[in-house]
Amino acid sequence: MRAIIRELTPYHVKNAEGYTLLDNNENFLNLLQDLDLNVIKQNVAINRYPSDNVDRLVAAYAAYVGLPAENVLAANGSDEWIALICQFALDPTDTMMVVSPDFSMYEKNGRLLGATVQSIALNEDFSLPLQTMLQEIEQWRPKCLFLSNPCNPTGKRYEVSDLDTLAIAMANVGGYFVVDEAYIEFAGGSYTEKAIRNENVIVLRTASKALGMAGLRLGFLIANRELINDILRIKPPYNVNQMSAVIGAAILSQPGLLRESLKRQKRQIEQLKVILEEFSSRHKKVQIYPSHTNFFLMETPDALDLYQFLNRHKIRVRAFGDGRLRHCLRISAGSETELTALKKSLEEWSLSACDRQAN
Repeated sequence: MRAIIRELTPYHVKNAEGYTLLDNNENFLNLLQDLDLNVIKQNVAINRYPSDNVDRLVAAYAAYVGLPAENVLAANGSDEWIALICQFALDPTDTMMVVSPDFSMYEKNGRLLGATVQSIALNEDFSLPLQTMLQEIEQWRPKCLFLSNPCNPTGKRYEVSDLDTLAIAMANVGGYFVVDEAYIEFAGGSYTEKAIRNENVIVLRTASKALGMAGLRLGFLIANRELINDILRIKPPYNVNQMSAVIGAAILSQPGLLRESLKRQKRQIEQLKVILEEFSSRHKKVQIYPSHTNFFLMETPDALDLYQFLNRHKIRVRAFGDGRLRHCLRISAGSETELTALKKSLEEWSLSACDRQAN
């Protein structure tokens, strides 16, 4: 085993059976129920490699985002693209840059390749420390900078002007600027047009959040044609399976279904916001951060106790062990039934907290 791997903590996926799942920022709707499964079956040839169906998937996604298919590549989730970009851009002696808090897979993949990872702390309000980042870029000359926008786990959307400034700074040092737009459907203001016009900008998109296809593991890379051709040097062939390609293309080919799904999700996001604001109004030390995603970040000194309480009530939310988010919970929007369960449990916790204070 390589020394760097000994330093990594395994990612254990917990059994979810019987739980209300508000921890992974998924779409609570199963869009497969709206498809004709006989048509799906006719188009899935599991004895053949999935080249033609992946081409159709890419064409469908390109139409969905309004871009030429030549600017889009598909992979086995955005996680695979993060790993491939690191392989594409980084030598063991190179530096990459991330901000903190942000999606942990950026740093993990950089470290796996032996690169030096410079992590820049976000401001206290989770905004970008732009001047500090520019100074660090000039000093360290990173080969790539990863940034989720809107940010996971804070929910904050960054200004396009700040992204432009970072893209230029990275170009000046010969580095790539990677913008991960996993939650962009909830926020608007995509950076994809900048990606296809700039040689050093890559945008990542996913089908796992707003599009409701987390189980299919579909991720997309958007870049200009020259950069696409270079990335194809390391992209594995047939890295999207037949079933995912066919179902993904079928769902993407129904814009009305996707619009209605997003509309319903936004309704539930607003309901979650109301529930959390009501909860925070009963507890002076609870702060709910603004969000442009399908989740909210809550900060409270009682985060661990609340997390354990919800877990005992079979409700999963995301907790963070240490660092800036050690007193935070991330809570995803869910169905009407799921949010009703959350609201009831939060009210019960509030009553128990009052009882403890009284005693």
